[in-house]
Amino acid sequence: MSAPEILDAAGAAALVDVEQGLASRRLFVDQALFELEAERIFTRAWLFVGLDSEIPNPGDYVTRNMGLDPVILVRGADGRARVLHNSCPHRGVMICQADVGHAQGFTCPYHGWSFGLDGRFQSAFHPREFYRGALDFDRLGLHPAAQVDSYAGLIFATWDAGAPPLAHTLDDTVRWYFDLFFARTPQGMQALGPPQRWVFEHNWKIGPINFCGDGPHAPTLHGPISQLAVGDSPEQFMAAILGESPDVMLGNGSAILLNLTPGERLDFVGYHPDMVDLHRRTLNATQIGLLGRMMTGVATLFPNLSLVQAPVRFDADEPPINFLTLRLWQPISATRTEVWNWFLAEREAPDDWKARSLKAGLRSFSAGGTFDQDDAEAWAAVSRGIRGPVGRRLDLNFQITRGWRDDLWHDFPGPGRTCRNMFTECTEFEFLAEWRRWMAGEK
Repeated sequence: MSAPEILDAAGAAALVDVEQGLASRRLFVDQALFELEAERIFTRAWLFVGLDSEIPNPGDYVTRNMGLDPVILVRGADGRARVLHNSCPHRGVMICQADVGHAQGFTCPYHGWSFGLDGRFQSAFHPREFYRGALDFDRLGLHPAAQVDSYAGLIFATWDAGAPPLAHTLDDTVRWYFDLFFARTPQGMQALGPPQRWVFEHNWKIGPINFCGDGPHAPTLHGPISQLAVGDSPEQFMAAILGESPDVMLGNGSAILLNLTPGERLDFVGYHPDMVDLHRRTLNATQIGLLGRMMTGVATLFPNLSLVQAPVRFDADEPPINFLTLRLWQPISATRTEVWNWFLAEREAPDDWKARSLKAGLRSFSAGGTFDQDDAEAWAAVSRGIRGPVGRRLDLNFQITRGWRDDLWHDFPGPGRTCRNMFTECTEFEFLAEWRRWMAGEK
């Protein structure tokens, strides 16, 4: 597949051949394409910015990014969560440079302009009279995100005032599965501390695509450590990998992969017994049927939010314990991505259980975690393998999807278009098809 050099809407769309199951390797290394993504996707899509539990009280704030733009997520005096562009309207200086804090307002360190928690202009170093009426002070506040909304304690925002509401992105299908992770107890989930942050040497799309349900890499890249962490025999581990592993297309480029224990028995592997009682009272019977059999859950919400839940253990005498991580793939450049990694647990869970779950997550999916070290090496090797002029002219191959597109699991109990197993690559390529739609101006 030839790749056009002129990246207008048609040129960008041509980089993904949906019918043939091919995509240009430029998607993972081209800086000009990266700049177009920043404009066409990250200024218009709903983006995750934080959790309610991170800003519980008025004046609490954290600093984040929406695409390439720095923002402040702050709880206002009225209790509302607001997202404000983190740069002063006077000279553009980043106003808030701390990661987290509590404030009555924000003051620019350069010239002293100050703003309320709602972003409104309050004062400048010079009295207003010095400006001799030349300024409309009511219009000098911090630039707000056009829309801010939340679901199950997850806060999202978009710069696009004309974007459909968050409920379009988090529709009934997505929420049905999200409730398995974020709304499975009456009080919901809380962040177990601030997010970890580290940089991967790869394009931001590689992680979300992988978390859409890259089944083939699990037994090859992670096989030995997965077997040790879960504690199964080789036969049990491969039975789980090759058993029921529905890979569900949720729509709009989002997807979830579930590894389920065989049969219908609900083992609730890795859950606290007291939480299981709450899960049964909170979720419906079909959701409980999946939660009780779930060994691993991996999902991506387009464009750059993912989650992983899995049971792990590091002592043969202890039962596995689940960790749940929420991960944001923050774009830096065409070949660099900053990961923001939160660990979550039920608010109702005992403190010692939360500590054990956090430890399990840190040792598994984190900057020093066993699984992320595997992934980091493989994904950095993608950038090294295709960065040259010859490598850029070749394709990424998803042609296996052509044989599986219509072979769906029609009686799977959950909603969404469900692939029969995690080896079809259909959910991964659907992410790229959605990327194509955004870049072509179809969204």
